[in-house]
Amino acid sequence: MPRTDFEVWVVGDACTDDTAEAVAELNDDRLHYLAREVNCGSQAFPNNDGLARASAAHIAYLNHDDLWFPWHLEGLLHRLEETGADHAHDYYARLGTEGVVSVQGPPRPGRSFADWFVCPSSWLVRRELLEQVGPWPNPDRTPVAVDVSMLRRFHRAGARFTCVSRLGLLKFPSRLTHSFADPEARPQTHWAARLLDDPERLEHEVLWELARIQVATEPPPPTLWAALRYHRDQLARTVLNWYGRERWPVSAWEVRRMQAYRRRLRVARGLTRAS
Repeated sequence: MPRTDFEVWVVGDACTDDTAEAVAELNDDRLHYLAREVNCGSQAFPNNDGLARASAAHIAYLNHDDLWFPWHLEGLLHRLEETGADHAHDYYARLGTEGVVSVQGPPRPGRSFADWFVCPSSWLVRRELLEQVGPWPNPDRTPVAVDVSMLRRFHRAGARFTCVSRLGLLKFPSRLTHSFADPEARPQTHWAARLLDDPERLEHEVLWELARIQVATEPPPPTLWAALRYHRDQLARTVLNWYGRERWPVSAWEVRRMQAYRRRLRVARGLTRAS
């Protein structure tokens, strides 16, 4: 039987649409809506607001432009209970305006969550771990994206990670869909209908498309410069991780770089450039 003992906090980042009415129309005591008065333009503060009000032992996140498969939460919860891990995630497909783009899963051999990313919509985290590492950071002061910062905190805290080897999420990065530039351009509507109609079939079609992309895309021929650049990047990553990306002077440089990236990202997402 499906689990029914859950609560949902929908946190609006100073929303001006009908989100509150949509939540109320569902008429479910497990669903709650919280409206933030000031827009922060980041998932960090809404996530902190929701966590402060949630009472569950496990916390899952769903960004506003992503879609879960129906087995997502059940699979992650079973995996946490089975392994005793602190953090579980599953595979997710990234989609743009033209359809499936790529897939993301656990770190490659030799990598860790010190420098590997999986998006928060794919997470299920024990509350104790979140309380141990502290709230989501202020996006104006962190040298990396706030979700990357949280993964690094989990890693430094000695968290035990595990992965469910199944596609559990469709992710729609706004810089690929440009949904903020055109509110009517919502690819999620089409994909959500397919998800509700036959999720298993959709999963298979997405995986076949990913396989087709993998086979059809020929890697560029190896060059000496490419090899040197790869080893340069590996060396730089190793040195930065050893020294600590959040230590001065690296942290000051990365904060400036991150803020410049956030300004460019706003434009790519269809928002006005922040000062």
